[in-house]
Amino acid sequence: MAQLITAEEIIELAFMDDDFDEDNLKDLFIEVTQEAHIRPVLGDDPDQGESLYDEIVTQNNNNNIGADNRILLEQFIRPALAFFCKYEILEEVSIKITNQGAQSNFTEFGRDATNQHRSDLSKKIYSHAQTLSKKMTRFLEANETKYPLYSSSMNVDRTSNIIGGIVLGAGLPDAPLRPEDDPIDHHHH
Repeated sequence: MAQLITAEEIIELAFMDDDFDEDNLKDLFIEVTQEAHIRPVLGDDPDQGESLYDEIVTQNNNNNIGADNRILLEQFIRPALAFFCKYEILEEVSIKITNQGAQSNFTEFGRDATNQHRSDLSKKIYSHAQTLSKKMTRFLEANETKYPLYSSSMNVDRTSNIIGGIVLGAGLPDAPLRPEDDPIDHHHH
């Protein structure tokens, strides 16, 4: 089991309605979500050997997580991961895939949310997840001596910027823009 959070913990941390069905949050779904959203933040460079992500997953799997990693896991990774899972599951629970194809998931008494409502909610949930992910980054960088396997240069939050769904500068270190590199000439009007 490589999941850093349980379905029950996801519901407790990220859902206002405790009636959300845990069965929707399969172990593999959680694992895929944490690979997509947590591994890139904790750093993942195959050339550097074991990453902080690998260390935490291994310790968690073996039930021997260290005190510093436990703080990181419980106070930072799990809250962010819970909201990333909520973000990732939203569309899937809105649309049921059956042997007759994809269908809106209607309830007997409720009305289906519009595409705009779903889109707005999805953006809001993702924003919460990103905020928690950035909080984790700030914690790691403020406590670098406790997390020697963490490398800010390998953290996707530090090496890319996402604006309107467009990833800018992925994999590039932050570098100040030199005046001669500025595409906008601010001196001539």
